[in-house]
Amino acid sequence: GPSVWEVRETDFYPTMGDYSGEKLRLIIAREVVKGEVKYFLSNAPEEIPLSDLLCVAFSRWHIERVFQDGKGEIGFDHFEVRTYKALIRHLTLSMISFYFLATETERLRGKKIRLGRSVRSKWRPRVRSIRPSRGVRDTVWPRRLG
Repeated sequence: GPSVWEVRETDFYPTMGDYSGEKLRLIIAREVVKGEVKYFLSNAPEEIPLSDLLCVAFSRWHIERVFQDGKGEIGFDHFEVRTYKALIRHLTLSMISFYFLATETERLRGKKIRLGRSVRSKWRPRVRSIRPSRGVRDTVWPRRLG
C-alpha cells in the first residue's frame, strides 16, 4: 500500500578542510510508520519545487532495477571493448534487446504498452503538505545547518 513520508528541506553547505562548497538542498524524508529515514542532496535551483525533487529521489529504485535487470538478462555489463564506438554499439544493442524483451513480456501477459508515457507521470508522488508535522521538533529537523 501507500506509505506516508514526513519531509523537511534545508540549505546545506558542505565543507572539507578549508574548502567551503556551494549551497545545496538537503532533503530529509522519514517514513511515518516504519521510521525509515532517507537523505537526499540536490544542487537543483531553488525554483524547482520540492515535489519534483521528491519524484526524482523516489524514482531511483526503478532506475536501479532497470540496470540490474539489464545486467542479469541481456549481458549489459558483459563487454570488453577498447573504443568508444564499440562501447556505444554494445550499449545500443543491449538496450534494444532489453526493449524487445520488455515488449514481448507485456504482449504475452496481455497488457497493452503505451509508448510515450513518462515515468514522471506514473510515479509522481502526491504531496499534500511539505510543512513539518506537529511531532517533529526543529532540534531534530533543523531548518538551517550551520
